[in-house]
Amino acid sequence: MLKLLWILFFLSACSGSFESDFREIDNTGRELTVSITSPEDTLFTGDESALIKGTAYDLYQIRSVVIQNNQNAPTLATAKWKDYRDWEKSINLEDGTNQVCAEVENDTGGKRKTCIRIEKRIRTKASLPLEITDGIKAPSCTAVEAKIYCLGGTLPDLSGYSEMIIFNTVSNEWEAPVVLQVGSVSEPRQYAVLAAFESKVYVVGGTKNQNYAVQNLVYDTVSGIWNYFPVLNQPRGGHQLAVVNNSLYAVGGVFINLANSDISFLTSVEKYDFSNPGSGWQIAAPMQSPRAGFHLWVKTSGQIVVSGGFTTDSRILSSSESYNEIEGWSAFPSIQTPRFWGCGFNLSDSLYLFGGLDFEGNLLSVEKYYSDSEGWEKAGVETSSLKEAGCASIGKSLYFVGGVDASGNYSKKVLEYRF
Repeated sequence: MLKLLWILFFLSACSGSFESDFREIDNTGRELTVSITSPEDTLFTGDESALIKGTAYDLYQIRSVVIQNNQNAPTLATAKWKDYRDWEKSINLEDGTNQVCAEVENDTGGKRKTCIRIEKRIRTKASLPLEITDGIKAPSCTAVEAKIYCLGGTLPDLSGYSEMIIFNTVSNEWEAPVVLQVGSVSEPRQYAVLAAFESKVYVVGGTKNQNYAVQNLVYDTVSGIWNYFPVLNQPRGGHQLAVVNNSLYAVGGVFINLANSDISFLTSVEKYDFSNPGSGWQIAAPMQSPRAGFHLWVKTSGQIVVSGGFTTDSRILSSSESYNEIEGWSAFPSIQTPRFWGCGFNLSDSLYLFGGLDFEGNLLSVEKYYSDSEGWEKAGVETSSLKEAGCASIGKSLYFVGGVDASGNYSKKVLEYRF
């Protein structure tokens, strides 16, 4: 009997000790879990509010889950179940960076916290001009001072838009469309690409009346006068332009033989020296891989970086390469997700890649390459995914003109991403 009492006493003591250990762990929060399941970290959005959803778990009873955005007062989340295993809370967003934290507390005072970032950096600047009532995709855009110049593009009825539209980012107003005309000669363009140098906009490549253009164009933004500009050695569309120091580069693209519809993806690069205009376009070192519909950045050092695009055999690329005048082209870290028709943006040599398209549809992901990093990183997701938008940057703002959303609808807006 004495032996039995001793055993019962020993078990009772051990049981109390185990419970004490559990509760001690609870008090430090080590048995608590809390997670934010929606939205994803980091979200780029233009919405005024966000619905935060998550889960929480504990061995004991959960007392509360509170949500705090930046330094604002914490607010209590709503539990879908009594034990808070699913919870949600709608919060208002501030302009810029929102650090949203969820903190769970159990009935013993143990706490655990997790946080995400939401970047409220997108806003609608304006609707498209009245001449483009149903939206547009694939215009080519560039910027001179505070104005965005866009040319070409395709309307929902698949007809081309052949005038140049000009958006003033200060007044948020459109100027009257500009007809492409040199003297009395009409010069409509499709699939041309724009670049700006000093106060002029250069229109390079593309087609005129369903034939490859035999002349490039230049528009003086001060006088409002069009003139001819030397033609490329290789006709092309789907290419990119880069201004480096006093030179203009035409990079890659695609050439379609209009006689037999044969398609050739290009590695060729041409260079025009503004300080020596009489030399015309000169052949530069070719890229390592043929590509069209790709993304291009110019770093402050003058280095040209290209990524993604599409190429022969209907392949979408993730590969990247870079160019400088001394060493030519060399390998550059590949982007994480193969894509084409996205928008690139250089912010102090941090390279951003927004949206675009793969065979599954529009991409929500944003990638970023830091100047001192070894590769591209996922920088977040965006709520306004667009493919084939016209892109231009002014200062720390990236502008999207038109484009097509994930549902196939043509955008009728100008969006600004503010950094």
